[in-house]
Amino acid sequence: MELSGNTDSVTVTISHLSLKEKAHVTCPVLNNDSVKLFVAYNFLGIEPEELETPFSLPKPKANLPITYNFTKTFQVDMQENYERRQYLAAMLLPDDPEQGRIRFTVVSDPSDDDDMDAECEDIGVAFVSVKEILMSKKDFEEQNVEICDVKNDQGVIGSLNVTVKCLAALEAVEKEMQIEGTY
Repeated sequence: MELSGNTDSVTVTISHLSLKEKAHVTCPVLNNDSVKLFVAYNFLGIEPEELETPFSLPKPKANLPITYNFTKTFQVDMQENYERRQYLAAMLLPDDPEQGRIRFTVVSDPSDDDDMDAECEDIGVAFVSVKEILMSKKDFEEQNVEICDVKNDQGVIGSLNVTVKCLAALEAVEKEMQIEGTY
């Protein structure tokens, strides 16, 4: 079977974020008009600071997107990035703590410079399943995923438009996992 695409890289793009009208009701932190938001995600054991949108943007009005257009490409080749490739393989295993999903976290960034003690606060999470990408045989391109309130996982506060291009790498990793002693 010929693998299409790049088997040695994964690309993740955070395009834009929009909040529902009721988001400020379910998530009190959003009542503050000076709140700025950024998006972070956990992936391949990479330092979290590298996986945050490089800037915080003012909280958008309901149903109007704020655009990040933040793209990162990760090399997952066997020769120079074996550890990352192992992380990718581990995401396909049944005991993966994130169940084979990339977790995106929407974070409020206190913009009041006078309050040096103010801390960032997680307000919502969204997930993209690499297992589903592998099963559907389709990269996850420019799709909206629901952002659930961190304090109430039933409460959807908005959507995050993301792209995760990793099908070729996942197919290669899955094939390698079937060869004994590879991982």
